Amino acid sequence: MSQEKIEEFLLAIFNEDFINNNKEYSYISQIIVITIKSLMPLEDTIGCAIDYERYEKELKLWYYYRNGGNKPLLNSISTLNESIYWEEFDDTVYERIAPIILVNSEWEIAKEEAIKNILYTTGKIPLLFEGLLLSKALFLLINNEDTDMLNTLKEEIINFSQIDFIKKYSKYYRIPTEEFPGNFTVEFEKCKIHVINTLNTLNKGDFPILEEVIFKKENGKSSYWKGIQSIVGREETKKYEDYFYESMCDYLYKLRKGYINPEALKIKKYYLPDIFSFNIGDEFFHTLLNKSKVIERKESKDYIEIYIQSKSGIYKFFKNKRPSK
Repeated sequence: MSQEKIEEFLLAIFNEDFINNNKEYSYISQIIVITIKSLMPLEDTIGCAIDYERYEKELKLWYYYRNGGNKPLLNSISTLNESIYWEEFDDTVYERIAPIILVNSEWEIAKEEAIKNILYTTGKIPLLFEGLLLSKALFLLINNEDTDMLNTLKEEIINFSQIDFIKKYSKYYRIPTEEFPGNFTVEFEKCKIHVINTLNTLNKGDFPILEEVIFKKENGKSSYWKGIQSIVGREETKKYEDYFYESMCDYLYKLRKGYINPEALKIKKYYLPDIFSFNIGDEFFHTLLNKSKVIERKESKDYIEIYIQSKSGIYKFFKNKRPSK
């Protein structure tokens, strides 16, 4: 797989997000970056997994500079609300697991890490199935595998055994499946049938992004569709000059090729000072931000707003002094 394919796919997603949010990168792009920053090379084989200690800390920091968000994401960094975890839709799933697929050349590693990452924010069963199949589709395209995609996806989902899945992944659910609001076993199998019917074109509308990608729909609306189209050459990526996001693509390629020593990425001890305690002109080190400097600060009786210059750019952090109940 070429570096260009990684760039084409991810930059298409970043640019679509940029365009759709008044030329600002939203929480979707921010979460993609957090996922990339949390990838750690495996020591016994070429491949990468998410370092969830770092991922958790990155999300807690993101809460204060986020540009938007959704209920499952916010739920994942606080005391978990069961109904949100099981029932709410997390619209970052498809895009944020894409770097995991792009960086791994072995499907079983990519699949395992993608599933674990989905379950970190949501236990919603349809998202699990759609995320799995979109990951497989991307994996096939990015690795130039000459195969009948539709039949390959059907085979993937038919062989997706609930018994094997629970045995391997139950420990990654943030809330035990025994606490699922309903019959988990029945809902899992019903959803599996729905997905198979979608692939057989008997069921329409239940998995819209999957349908856009698999059935090569024109004028798809999702950023994931835009990314896929950029790979297959049917959609020209409208590029904006943004070195940081281009550097993220370059970094992913180096991770994929095994060019980065895991020891260079390991964090032996986290130093996470309270960023809101600093004043204008203060310079400090933060493990997740690296060397940083406060360039602006605003404060009232209700909030603190602070702008920090770091290696990766300028962050605007915001904190309510009177958090909502």
